[in-house]
Amino acid sequence: MKNTNKTADLKRLEKIVAELSKAVDQLRLAQLYEGAIVPQPAVKMGDKILIIQKIVSENSRVTLKDLTESGQRGNEKFTNARMIGMSLCWIHRLGTTGEISHRFGKKDHSSVSYADKRCSILMEVSSQFRALYNKCKLEAGAALNTELEPDFEI
Repeated sequence: MKNTNKTADLKRLEKIVAELSKAVDQLRLAQLYEGAIVPQPAVKMGDKILIIQKIVSENSRVTLKDLTESGQRGNEKFTNARMIGMSLCWIHRLGTTGEISHRFGKKDHSSVSYADKRCSILMEVSSQFRALYNKCKLEAGAALNTELEPDFEI
C-alpha cells in the first residue's frame, strides 16, 4: 500500500515538473519578444466607446458634449462627426445599435446603421470626409489595439 502512494506521489511530482518546465520556456519566449505574451489590461466596452468619441471629437474639432448630445441637428460638422463615431463603434462591435446610439445622444437604434451607410456614401464623394474618417479609423484601431484597413485609399 505504501508503494502505491509513493508511485502516485511520484507521478504527481513528474507532472508538476513538466508544467514548470513549460512555464519556464514560455517565460524565456516572453523575454525574447519583450513582453509579447504579457496580456493587456481589459477595457470595458463603454470605455472603448468613450475612446472613439474622444478621437472623433479631437479630429473633427467638435466638443465631446456636442458629439454626445442630440441638440446639434442639421449642422454638417456635428452630424458628420456623430456619424463617424457611431460607424466606428459599430465596426468595432462595441455594443448593440441601441447602446451605441444612446451613447451619441440618439434615441433610435436605426441611427447607427444609417450613420454607417451614410459614411460609406460620403467617403465615395468627399475626399475631405474620407480623410477625416480614415484618420479617426486608424487612430481608433491603434487605441483599441485592433487593425482595420482604411476605406477607399486617399
